[in-house]
This record gives sequence, structure tokens and C-alpha cells, in this order.
Amino acid sequence: MRARSLYGVWALSLLLVSVASVQAQFICSTNYGRITITGYDGPGGVVIVPGTIHGLPVTGIGNLAFAKCSRLLSVTVLNGPTAIGNGAFFGCTQLAGVTLPNSITSIGNGAFQNCSGLANVWLGKSIISVGDYTFEDCTSLTDFTIGDSVTSIGDHAFYRCSGLVNLTIGDGVKNIQGVAFQDCTSLASVTVGKNVARIWSCAFYDCGSLTEIHFKGNAPVLGNNVFHGDKQATAYYLPETKGWYPTLGGRPTAIATIDMTTPPSAITGTRQDDSTVSHGDSTDIRARLTKLEGLRRSGLVSQEEYDQKRKALLNDL
Repeated sequence: MRARSLYGVWALSLLLVSVASVQAQFICSTNYGRITITGYDGPGGVVIVPGTIHGLPVTGIGNLAFAKCSRLLSVTVLNGPTAIGNGAFFGCTQLAGVTLPNSITSIGNGAFQNCSGLANVWLGKSIISVGDYTFEDCTSLTDFTIGDSVTSIGDHAFYRCSGLVNLTIGDGVKNIQGVAFQDCTSLASVTVGKNVARIWSCAFYDCGSLTEIHFKGNAPVLGNNVFHGDKQATAYYLPETKGWYPTLGGRPTAIATIDMTTPPSAITGTRQDDSTVSHGDSTDIRARLTKLEGLRRSGLVSQEEYDQKRKALLNDL
């Protein structure tokens, strides 16, 4: 029994030493019993940011706290902190994955700017604002969903994210600021939430691969040159929504519909001039899958319809 007891004390001591050594990697400031992480002095790799340090709650990750830490590979923030400061992970070029908790409500300007290896991001469910320059030059992002809790997307937020292909903007967003997605040269499909009322100048400027913009709500007010250079893009909207004209920002518009009389792979849109634009004639099945996915994300097909049509397309591969 004594040996067992001694082993237990030894194991607990090792655990406490391990926890202490992990917590010692973080440089902190304390204010009224609350901790802000202001720097990092650890070995990098896979990093877990704790919710408490020395029994005190961690309430934020400060400005430039991890900036230019080339050793970071992934970061998971445990529940507790409410804010990510300006430039907190700026220039962490090897950082590939980030997981934020539901306690985080704001991401500061340039928080992940120039994180060129960043491919996977989980924002949590409570983010209210995405700041200016937040993901600028994050060239490894390919698919991104901005959740319904977010109300604003800042200037240059995803500027030059050249690997971004699919984008979903949640129903909470009301404004998309200028240059937010400019020069996202691989961006092909965008779903815009139902409450977006204004898109500011150059928001999707020179997104040359953009073919589909699915709007779930009424036509937004546009700034200048929102879709400049997006020569392949068509804006699709739901028939019950308002404010639509034959063009939006110089791009053609079409009522998004599913023609149920045609094969499951056929997705069609009807322009306001009553001509029909068919997207079901292409022999490229993968392109059809991409279009079908866009309609699912925008709520234009149910999950059941999506599953049936996707199965039919996959059977043709």
C-alpha cells in the first residue's frame, strides 16, 4: 500500500511539474486577477493555450503575442479567453491549424495575417466581428465558413487569400467591408447570408475564377467596383427576395431554381429577361458537384435532395 501511495504522489508531482512547465511557456500580464497572454517562449509545435494559469482565468491573447513564431504548427485555445488581439499570430508561416473556443467573441486586426500555411480554422460559435486584415495573405485556406454569430467582416479581411475556393458567409453578417476578398484568385463559389445589406467597394475585386454568388436575401447596396474583373460571375437569388435587377454590380443576375423535370444533375437559373441559363449540360461531373454544393450551402436544396443528386452524380464518375 505504501509503495502504491508513493507512486501516486510521484505521478501527481510529475503532472504538476508538466503543467507548470507548459504554463511557463506563456508570458503573461495580470490585471485585477485576470490574465492576458502577451508572449510565448515555448518550443512551438502543437500548442494548447490554457483557460487558466496559476488558478487565474485567461481572458485574452494580447497584441502580437505569438507574432512571427515560425515554430508554431497548430494552436488550440481552451475555453475562457474572449478576445484575440491585433496581430496575435501575425507571420506564423508554419501555422497550419487553429481552433478557437466558443468564449471568443472578437478577432483583432491582422490576427492571422501572413500565416501562409494556415489551412484549417475553427472560429467557434460566438465570434461577433472579424477585424481588418485578419486573414490577409493566408494563401493555404481553401474553404471557409463565417458563422451566423458574425455581424461584420473587416477591410482586407481575406485579401489575397489566393487558395480560397469556396466561401460561405453566415446570416448574421450585415456588412462586408471594402477589399475584404479582393484578389482571391481561386474563389469560385460564394454564398451570401440573408441579412447582408451592404457590400463595400472592391470587396470581390479581381476574383477572376468566381462563377457563382448565391444570395439568400434581398439585393444588397454595393460600393464601387465590387465585382470588377469577375467576368465569369453570375449572381443568383431566391424568387421571394426583393430589389433585384438584370445586373448587380455589372454582373448578370438569375433566379436560382432547381428544375425537377430534368435529371438530378441539372441545376438551372432563369435570368430576369426570361432566358434560361443551363448549368446541367456540362460533361464535367466535378463541376456539377461544386455547383450542387453551392446550392446546398445557400439553402436552395434540402439535405435529402442534395444527397440524392450527389449520389446520382457520383454514380456517373
